[in-house]
Amino acid sequence: MHRTTTSLLFSLLLGCDTGTGSSDSGFDTADTGSGDGGQEGEELAGDDTATTTTAVALSSSEGSLSFGLQTTVGCVTEASITVTNSAATAVTVAGLSAAPEEFSLQLDGAFPLSLEPSTSFDLLVRYAPLDEGLDVVTLSLYILDEAEPALTWSGEGSGLVYDRSDDTFIADGASDRFVLSAEAVSGTLAVQLDGIPLSEGEWSFSAEDSHITLSSTPAAGAEIRTDYILTPPTCD
Repeated sequence: MHRTTTSLLFSLLLGCDTGTGSSDSGFDTADTGSGDGGQEGEELAGDDTATTTTAVALSSSEGSLSFGLQTTVGCVTEASITVTNSAATAVTVAGLSAAPEEFSLQLDGAFPLSLEPSTSFDLLVRYAPLDEGLDVVTLSLYILDEAEPALTWSGEGSGLVYDRSDDTFIADGASDRFVLSAEAVSGTLAVQLDGIPLSEGEWSFSAEDSHITLSSTPAAGAEIRTDYILTPPTCD
């Protein structure tokens, strides 16, 4: 099996106080286009701004973050950005909005984060699709005591499934542990007991040795069925 990839574009929306008392609100999307409609994965111009209520200015090192529009489920694509306090006064960054489970964040430091003038912190964004289909994310960074986000990033992507597998076990009445026949992608398993779907609280999965453990030992003769996405042999 092969996978095709295109580019996933993270569009950066920047907000800063221009001090003009403008009545405009919201965030302008930075322009990625060129005269011919723009090219996939090109850098943003970075000239667009919008008025907010905040008295500080934050900027980002990247205007565009390129992932694969199709990323194989079981693989992780990463991109990093650096956020800088470009104002003359220190600011406390309160935190980031929650991201969908396909997207995770790693911060260089911990919130709340005090940011002196001209200093920066790094943020790593990871995309790990859990199934085929569109995944959409909007990340907003907030300053302490400010209602509106100082920076907002938006993006989308989709996953490509390498392969699927399913296993069926017949309980012996003594064991609650069942080893899968192949390596499953965490977060993609579904488990049924005698045809009834089990919630995640009723079983657990160990990626280390690819087994599931039920919260209670099923009766002898009970049928346990699993369905999951296979981990690909390699990731680009």
